[in-house]
Amino acid sequence: ALHAAQYALAIAETSGAEHRGTLAETLMMLAELLAGQVDRAQEQVDYLQQFLQISKVPLGVDVTWSRAYEMLGDARFALHDYEAASEAYSASLQYNPDHPWADTLHFRIARCHYHRHDYEQTIQIIERLLHDGQPTTEAFRLHSLLGNARFACRQYDLAQQAYAQALEVAPPGADLDEI
Repeated sequence: ALHAAQYALAIAETSGAEHRGTLAETLMMLAELLAGQVDRAQEQVDYLQQFLQISKVPLGVDVTWSRAYEMLGDARFALHDYEAASEAYSASLQYNPDHPWADTLHFRIARCHYHRHDYEQTIQIIERLLHDGQPTTEAFRLHSLLGNARFACRQYDLAQQAYAQALEVAPPGADLDEI
């Protein structure tokens, strides 16, 4: 599928301006095919940036642009570019404020802050998610990251509480070694 999409890209690139929509669709398809392949994250970033450059900026909510920025955030995170990843996740939420996985995107933003050693911002985001959100299977990861951020801030009692909560809501098979 990847080879066929790359072949389609070569054709679309030589077809001229009248086939700009086809080129954009092909770039998005290539980015989707590369999603999750850490060793090809930079290639995915390149395709997504080309997609965003040649596509018309939407005037309002647009799930395609939201998805493009979500994938861009994941690829940037894989490349350890946490600031760009955070910005991409935020853009994803701007293009789709009612994103069905908004809490997951906020968690990813918090994770970016954590990796940038901005522990206070990590704590703020996670506490807001825990306060406002519904209990989910993500609760284990939220409490675990909260514990890590609290520990990094030398708030050991609060870190211990967060880790205890993580253990309490841990799904079967969760990796508990770090906690």
